Amino acid sequence: MFRFILIALLCLTSVPSYGSHPNRFVWSAQSGVTTLDPHGMFTATNISFYHNIYETLVRRSKTLDLEPGLATSWKNTSPTTWTFSLRQNVTFHDGTPFTADDVVFSFNRAKHPDSDAHASLPSMKSIKKIDPYTVEITTDGPCAILPNEITVWMIMSKKWCETHHCITPANPTKKQEFYSTRHTNGTGPFKVVQHQTDIETKLIRNDKWWDKAEHNLDEVLFRPLSNESTLVSSLMAGDIDFAQSVPYHLINKIEGTKGFTTLKTAETATMFLGLNQHEGTLEGHPKGSKNPLLDLRVRQAIYHAIDIESIIKISLRGLAHPAGLLISPLVNGFDEKQNKRLDYDPKLARHLLHEAGYPEGFKLVFDCPQGRYAQGEDVAKAIIGMLRKAGIQAEINLMPISKYYPQISSGKSHMYFMGLLPGTYDAHVTYSCLLGTKGKPGQGHFNHCGYSNPKISSLIEGIRTELNQQKRRGLIQEASRIQSEDSAYIPLYQSYQIWGIKNSIKMIQRPDNFVSLRWVTKN
Repeated sequence: MFRFILIALLCLTSVPSYGSHPNRFVWSAQSGVTTLDPHGMFTATNISFYHNIYETLVRRSKTLDLEPGLATSWKNTSPTTWTFSLRQNVTFHDGTPFTADDVVFSFNRAKHPDSDAHASLPSMKSIKKIDPYTVEITTDGPCAILPNEITVWMIMSKKWCETHHCITPANPTKKQEFYSTRHTNGTGPFKVVQHQTDIETKLIRNDKWWDKAEHNLDEVLFRPLSNESTLVSSLMAGDIDFAQSVPYHLINKIEGTKGFTTLKTAETATMFLGLNQHEGTLEGHPKGSKNPLLDLRVRQAIYHAIDIESIIKISLRGLAHPAGLLISPLVNGFDEKQNKRLDYDPKLARHLLHEAGYPEGFKLVFDCPQGRYAQGEDVAKAIIGMLRKAGIQAEINLMPISKYYPQISSGKSHMYFMGLLPGTYDAHVTYSCLLGTKGKPGQGHFNHCGYSNPKISSLIEGIRTELNQQKRRGLIQEASRIQSEDSAYIPLYQSYQIWGIKNSIKMIQRPDNFVSLRWVTKN
């Protein structure tokens, strides 16, 4: 009995009391957080959620400029070394002091084969502790953008991970689950006190956060609502304060209701189609038959079959811009002259299919996530219809996020719908992740289609190491040219992200769709 009372008292003292009326902020989105492990699965939704709990050495300001985070300063001491001075008097949520040991540990953990976060560290070769509050990072060749690259690399507590037996990441695609899957221990402005996957996650204010709080929140409840109508109706009913990624056809409903408004901004991410180019035979096709997507003419036929202007006008209600490149105008390396698409020409598409040996077309399964991208299902259905008109017997395969990412990661998808948001705001991360050869160090992390071109792989290395910005830009342009000629992927568009909020809420809308709770105020 005494033991039960003691445990109860400890639990009560672990959560601060804000009285009977805490300033509670309720946030909903159509897709949930797949894991709480910050090195487990690197999706935009996960990273957006993590950075309220875990922190990085370098972070972004309200204007997206780089600013000190857990590092107070940094300098490039040689072409391949960087020295970071760490912030002192910082503690993790469990009270453990933050030191250089945690940074070194987090590097090794993020680089583990089961980590999905190593894409955020493409240039880092090694790291060593100089003293308790100084680390030295060695890069694999010169890297002018290292501070940009590490803005999404989360720092974990070495002691906490060792205590809870999660020194390696829990990768959901491998059905791994460790203590870190459902529990957190960061240094950030909020800490998780309760987590029910796909139901509700409760966060509370970290009163011992090292930085000055610009928010006025006591509690945050994150409730995934996969149905778009339910998402908006919950906002209008007052059950939630903020609806992330509002469906376009419901914007007027929100804006026409007193007490509610929307925030709009062009996204950093570019939406594209991935086409299987590493399977000799597509899954479900006759054994031994040739994969039609290996033929450039077939990939170009799919490209020519898509009427992007119609998709933007109808499915996206005009809230998007056509994309001819895999990077947006907000990303360093974007060149407007290269941002040209292949013409919409279904007649030419049919001719190319005939020329490639598919006069009757072929069957194609199009994998698409549910509730992940703005109007994504409408866009996918429109693309399916266009492909069928060109002679391709396409079928859509809608699936929840929890099944979608393992599917495309397996390399079995025929064609998939995806958007990549470069956290560095630089072309290198997009090109290295999508165009780099799978298995090559620092390349191909999100290359689920199996595309490989030795010349592009070489250009990616040059983009990473070239310090002369004019020469570097030329390398990016050359990589863009080759990708376009190969139709390695099919760029589609950059859309607008729409947030629905109560008028009583003030928040900063970032083009990367990150929800930064440290800037949210509720009146």
